[in-house]
Amino acid sequence: MYQGSQVFMDHQFVAITSFHDLRNVGFRRTALTRMHNAGVPTKPIQRIPGHRTLAVLSGYLEVTDEQVEGAIVKLVF
Repeated sequence: MYQGSQVFMDHQFVAITSFHDLRNVGFRRTALTRMHNAGVPTKPIQRIPGHRTLAVLSGYLEVTDEQVEGAIVKLVF
């Protein structure tokens, strides 16, 4: 957990003093998903809320059908 960590969302600055204090799972999921979609590597994202495993983090990251299709298109054989 990062005391005083900061998250940027929709050009609004949101200061989070303790990510664990956020009881709204929807906000946590949105914040983590937006960081992931912005290209932040998963390991740093995992550390922000204090998830011990990537499996726990994966439960918070939403993936769209378009993202899955985009990932498949990037495969080059």
